[in-house]
Amino acid sequence: MEPIVATTSGKVRGASAKGVYVFKGVPYGASTAGENRFMPPVRPPQWDGVRDALQYGPMAMQNAHRDRTYRRVLHGIYPEVNYPMSEDCLSLNIWSPELGRENKRPVMVWLHPGGFDIGAGNSDWSEGTNLARKGDVVVVSLNHRLDIFGFLYLGDMAGARYQESGNVGMLDIVAALTWVQENISDFGGDPKNVTLFGESGGGGKVSVLMAMPAAKGLFHKAIIQSGALIRATPREEATPLTLGVLEKLGITPGDISKLHQLPPEALLAIPRKYKVRPVVAGRSLPRHPFDPDAPAVSAEVPMLMGTTGNEATYYCLSDSVPLLNDTNTLRRRLVESFHNFGVADNAVADALIKINHALYPTMSPTEAFISIGTGIFFDDATIQAQAKAAAGKAPVFMYLFTWEAPEYTGSYKSCHTFEIPFVFDNVHAAPQWYESKRDPRLDELATTLSKAWATFAHRGDPSHSHMPQWSPYTANERATMILDYACRSVLDPKREQRLEFEKLRSVRVPRFTTINPS
Repeated sequence: MEPIVATTSGKVRGASAKGVYVFKGVPYGASTAGENRFMPPVRPPQWDGVRDALQYGPMAMQNAHRDRTYRRVLHGIYPEVNYPMSEDCLSLNIWSPELGRENKRPVMVWLHPGGFDIGAGNSDWSEGTNLARKGDVVVVSLNHRLDIFGFLYLGDMAGARYQESGNVGMLDIVAALTWVQENISDFGGDPKNVTLFGESGGGGKVSVLMAMPAAKGLFHKAIIQSGALIRATPREEATPLTLGVLEKLGITPGDISKLHQLPPEALLAIPRKYKVRPVVAGRSLPRHPFDPDAPAVSAEVPMLMGTTGNEATYYCLSDSVPLLNDTNTLRRRLVESFHNFGVADNAVADALIKINHALYPTMSPTEAFISIGTGIFFDDATIQAQAKAAAGKAPVFMYLFTWEAPEYTGSYKSCHTFEIPFVFDNVHAAPQWYESKRDPRLDELATTLSKAWATFAHRGDPSHSHMPQWSPYTANERATMILDYACRSVLDPKREQRLEFEKLRSVRVPRFTTINPS
């Protein structure tokens, strides 16, 4: 019998497979085209009868081109390049072991990677069947506005109507979480036990939501995977960016209404060296996510967070792992790749190079690039974990994922994003990492990680019987779980590097800036 569930907008028909009920492309908001562009989301229109929820909805408008190496190594992380895009993109997907209000399973809401520019809630790596069934949870993923459509700040030049325009992509997620509160009970979920989890840009979105007053009470636990976001874009940076966009379009601040009339492709085609990000402005985001401290609005929310052992090999995907020949090339590559993470100029890059050389004097320039970039991710995660621990209202658990992919001569090691298929127990979806050397322990590691994430969703602590006791992170001990074939808890990993990075925090301001010279 086909599963049919009533939502606040109408009934939806899903499917069942492998012991899980699946509903795809369920609208949580109306189209964001035309007059709704740059505006906060509104509820979807009602429909009569039963609506099929059997296919993923369109992904948000985006420039999703990636080169061949990127698509090969990360095949499965995003939908195929030709997947349909639309401004009518506000939809979500649900995987549930059982339907009905009597079940009350924890709900895990996945926020996809891709910065704030690309990506979608449907991919082979993050398909929710295994996590839902084995973890005994309800999994939700979603699409929301990205890039200019989600984060172009018009408030200072177009008046109160546009005050929240720099954060409408985040307000989309708030709307999806509101939909979860209103509807997830009928899909077998517990609206009083919702966990956000996301990787990279998805982790950044979780970070931002923790500082948004509108999101308070809509989620109860948070997982941030390689996505610590300390500072958002100040409005004084956002407005000049917007003026540059308007200039390229030939639109004056007095003619903002023309932005609603342009085809979306025209907005995507604007040549720019800037990336838009959530903006500290209006009621939606009144402060930076974790600067100067952890936000009080989410003080009671436990956190699980961490990084991978070799984050920065991700930045080598466009041309394989590069051979950097000298310090000048290393310096330039650091500024190009990590300007968004506070490597603002050559002086900051030189300071990082000096630190790395003192710690690891025999490293080649290529090895130094990977070491420094990975250290940046680790340092930002440390800042965020310290702030949360200092607040003292809820625990934070830290991890370091160190499993290394054997393929590609082992060059990518434990790259940024590589933990995602393990979290979803979908390592079969990334065979390119191990196809000639599949270790039988892969499935065990996937079980360990996905069980830890699900256990955290159930009770706010990731510890379970397949791994050592996972202690909360504190400034004194800095307990960190190493996630690999042999999981182990260590105190203050990378201590020497951490202490050196701390000395640079006055010059490497940990933030996602809007400028991206690459």
